[in-house]
Amino acid sequence: MKTNEENPFSTPVQNTGYVAGPIPTTMTGGYVRQLKPLCICMMIQGVLEFLMGLLYIGLGFGLPQLMRFQTQTQNQVPPEQMQMVQTFIVATYGVIGGVAMLAGFIRFMSGFRGLTFRSHGMGLASHFLGLINLGTCYCMPTAMGVCVWGCIVYFNSEVKQAFRLRDQGHEPADIEMQFSGYRSPPSDRQNP
Repeated sequence: MKTNEENPFSTPVQNTGYVAGPIPTTMTGGYVRQLKPLCICMMIQGVLEFLMGLLYIGLGFGLPQLMRFQTQTQNQVPPEQMQMVQTFIVATYGVIGGVAMLAGFIRFMSGFRGLTFRSHGMGLASHFLGLINLGTCYCMPTAMGVCVWGCIVYFNSEVKQAFRLRDQGHEPADIEMQFSGYRSPPSDRQNP
């Protein structure tokens, strides 16, 4: 805090902080209004992908146990070969599950932050990272749909402007109101 340099016993001068400038009024905001439903869908898709990743990791450790139980009763496969197959299954399902969990977590976080116009780059990256989960064959249509919808919305210039306004210090409610499509009536119009 700053004090008056001439009098060291004076009360400190309060820092007023950064005051954001005016929001431009030439925007229609059609794509900005789609951002909130898109972010909610991103969060739902992220949770589903995360849970699918957990399931894949569980399968990676569960399938070798089932195979071991089955081979003990039948004794048809040599133990060295069975160990190699089990290691391959654990590694494959573990990598697929780990990638799915990571992509789901990033998609969820970018959807959560996108609700308040934060992390535009993270949101855009999450759409492409979510396409990696197509390899899990889980929610393939919704993953592709969220990716296409997200790219259309996130590449829009007004959406980019909304994220920039948030970075400049404007509040999310002010940004939403500006892009809501509702304008205050002109001051020269008279009420009947």
